[in-house]
Amino acid sequence: MASFDIMAATKAGYRYVLDERMFILRLAMIPIFVKFICYFSIISLGLETNILRQGLVLFPAFLLEGYLVCTLLRMGVFTHEAIIQPPGAASFEYYRQRGRDIQAGAVIYTLLKLIASLLLGVLIEVLRVYKLPEGGAALEGALQESALDVSNAASEAPPGSFEQFFLGALFFISALWAFRLIWIYVPVSLGYTLREYMTKIRGFSFSFHIFAVWLMCLVPTGLIILVTSDITIGLTGHSLEAPSYAYKIFMIGVQCILETIAIIIASVAIGHGILAVLSGRIVPGSNNNRKAP
Repeated sequence: MASFDIMAATKAGYRYVLDERMFILRLAMIPIFVKFICYFSIISLGLETNILRQGLVLFPAFLLEGYLVCTLLRMGVFTHEAIIQPPGAASFEYYRQRGRDIQAGAVIYTLLKLIASLLLGVLIEVLRVYKLPEGGAALEGALQESALDVSNAASEAPPGSFEQFFLGALFFISALWAFRLIWIYVPVSLGYTLREYMTKIRGFSFSFHIFAVWLMCLVPTGLIILVTSDITIGLTGHSLEAPSYAYKIFMIGVQCILETIAIIIASVAIGHGILAVLSGRIVPGSNNNRKAP
């Protein structure tokens, strides 16, 4: 069964970021700055609601972030690669192959981000076509015109059918299984092929494992963003009626930094888990008593 120690993998991700925070900071400055510029451009161009164009504007940020994440993922999982490259033809070929793996992982990471932007943009456009009238004015007028008719119509409405429940459950299960596809850049960056990855993780439980790791990496940074946003709103007086430009700029910076930290932690943590499944290597800090190969 394709499984690994969830807590040990998550702790390994957090530990790596904490231990190498200064190195990560120096390496991440340019990708974070480029992402900040891209988000600032989105606000300046008024593209906050246009997800399709946002993906195009964010393309340089996706590419640089992909190289950053895949490089740190590789160094966080294969710790021996952080040392100076030893001399020799074999060592040279190994590190040249490592560069190819990181480059392939970065390209896949960028493509996944663009595909996600495309799918989300198409979904929003479809919902926008079929949404209710602006402000719900038509519905409100109908309710005021005849409350009795509305009540009768509601009482006669058919209950949710078994087919609807089945389709909803099928969609949820399919989405949970497909969650593993979001992380295909991880095994590629570690030097594995997609065929090896998909063959080893055929079990459904693997999706639960990486989903749990992702949540434990995402929730803390998400809470920090929410708390920071509330505090900044209180300081700047930002509201929908009177938006604060300072609030937007500050929160863009916070979002860029915390998003990058979260994806690095999650990638390293899931990298340890995937390597444990693909190679049988013990996740650092695991309680498993097996000996690492």
